[in-house]
Amino acid sequence: MQNIKHIVIFSHGFGVKKDDRGIFSGEYGIAEELSKYNIMTILFDYYYFNDENSTLKICPFSEQAEKLKNIFKETKKEYPDSIIDIIGHSQGTLIPSLANMDGVRKTILLAPVFDMSIERTLNRYIKNPETHFDFDGESRLPIIDGYTRIIPKDYWIERKNVDAFDLYNNYSSKTDLVLINAKQDTILGESDLSGLNKNIEILSLDGDHQFSGEARSELINQIKKLIL
Repeated sequence: MQNIKHIVIFSHGFGVKKDDRGIFSGEYGIAEELSKYNIMTILFDYYYFNDENSTLKICPFSEQAEKLKNIFKETKKEYPDSIIDIIGHSQGTLIPSLANMDGVRKTILLAPVFDMSIERTLNRYIKNPETHFDFDGESRLPIIDGYTRIIPKDYWIERKNVDAFDLYNNYSSKTDLVLINAKQDTILGESDLSGLNKNIEILSLDGDHQFSGEARSELINQIKKLIL
């Protein structure tokens, strides 16, 4: 068994692959930077891809949480003495909170979601002619990164029952929880965070939803301060 002392598991956002459009893995990805410090990084996909017809199928929140639980369980079994942290981004910040696992030292949530209203998603996509919403069947969202995103009705049903504030507050009793907001996040906008528990650390950094460009370096520096 390898002598792995520190592991970070990544939880990607809505409608994207495990690299989370480069924020987790890539030339300026967080995983590559952390690997320089002998940290083992684990990235995995929540969703199902069909390369033949270029579709990505979103799965419900409960199924995503089970996938994360299984990854964590397998990792803990193989490396029982290692520190395990989790980094989530966007809608992927909700999944560790839903899984609510014991044994995670620190969880860092980047550009966390608070507003779970379906109206927010409708307003974002409805003007695109490639968008098709069917809450009783399958919804289809425009192509991104080469894939049309397909959303089953179970996703929408579960989403209605998600209370982000309750999830974050409950999870903060299990882990050292840090939220990092992006000051120029035009996708999520601003939220009143007064409903969060006082033991949750809240930081705000310059950057868009993906912490693009120069903002990525500052984000990575902050993450290193938090977990190294």
